[in-house]
Amino acid sequence: MFVKVNYFGFYPLGSDVCYKDVKIMQTPWESYKSPAFVFGKKQTVNPCFGQVFYAKNDNQTVFFVAIEYGIGHYHIFSINDCTQQKMIRKINSN
Repeated sequence: MFVKVNYFGFYPLGSDVCYKDVKIMQTPWESYKSPAFVFGKKQTVNPCFGQVFYAKNDNQTVFFVAIEYGIGHYHIFSINDCTQQKMIRKINSN
């Protein structure tokens, strides 16, 4: 699956950052197991080398790409809504 991303920001673990009502830096992450080819505009780091994760909060699931930069600090890239819905269907079917 091809995954288009946009730069979301640079955050330390534990920060109070919400992405679609999920505090992604305070919620446990799970790795997305299916192959995903990430592309998007390069910021400080290139998103192509990031790993896709997802986090759940009650009934909300969000997918994002995280690249660690230093100890406990991450560059976060958000994934567009259409691809998010496809990924949610894929993890729910497994």
